[in-house]
Amino acid sequence: MHPDFQTAYQSTPMADVRNKVLRNTYGLLGLSMIPTVMGAIVGTHMSFAFLAGSPIIGMLLIMAVFYGLVFAIEKNRYSSLGVFLMLGFTFMMGVLLGPLLQFALKFSNGAN
Repeated sequence: MHPDFQTAYQSTPMADVRNKVLRNTYGLLGLSMIPTVMGAIVGTHMSFAFLAGSPIIGMLLIMAVFYGLVFAIEKNRYSSLGVFLMLGFTFMMGVLLGPLLQFALKFSNGAN
């Protein structure tokens, strides 16, 4: 009366495609962390005083760069150039994390 648990399962072509898409997605997610961390390191060593002098121009410049990168990534999403643009986008996001990290690291327990 015990069920037979020894049945073998075959993978279907649809499951193989799904697994490949998930593997590529997680691979790109992990790969995108590298330029983000590098950008954050660069951003913590930069001085963003030039943005304080003209915050509206700086914000418009940042938005133009990011919208331009998003547009370029969308247009090149099926080529390897799109991957490199995405890595550049994540690098720039890491650079923008720099001021926040500078602020947090100035605390007495910030580097702990």
